[in-house]
Parts: sequence; structure tokens; C-alpha cells
Amino acid sequence: MERGGQYAGLLPERKDDVLGVAYGQVKAVGADTREKLAELYYKVQVNEQIGIAPVVQYLIDPLGDSSRDDVVALGLRSLISF
Repeated sequence: MERGGQYAGLLPERKDDVLGVAYGQVKAVGADTREKLAELYYKVQVNEQIGIAPVVQYLIDPLGDSSRDDVVALGLRSLISF
């Protein structure tokens, strides 16, 4: 199961920027529970060719094992078009 969405133009002066959220879960064969992932990002469109997006991901029950600690991952995505 996955759900998500994005919204462009959150800030009036930044109409090409995009705020995105997503949630998904999967149950692996033999796993005790479902692994769940939530994500939040904000893509800054620097110019027509470059976009940069800081990303926060929160992983619940990694590998479907509820005894494992949840995980927070921080990242930076970039998109360069030629």
C-alpha cells in the first residue's frame, strides 16, 4: 500500500518549488509485521535545469521486525537536466 502527494507553489514567490509527502508499507514473506516508510521532501527549483530536495524518511519496523529500532534517514536529492 502506498499513498502520497505533492503540492507546487506553497510559497507564492516560489511557484516551481514542490512539497511532497509519501507513506508506504510492505510485508515481506516470513516477517512478523509490516515495514512502514514515511517521507517528506521539499524540492527547490534553483533554475530551469537544477532542482535540489532535502528529504527526511522515517522507517518503522525495519525489515518487518518490530523488535528493531525505527530509523530516520536524511538525504539530499538533486536533479540536473541538460
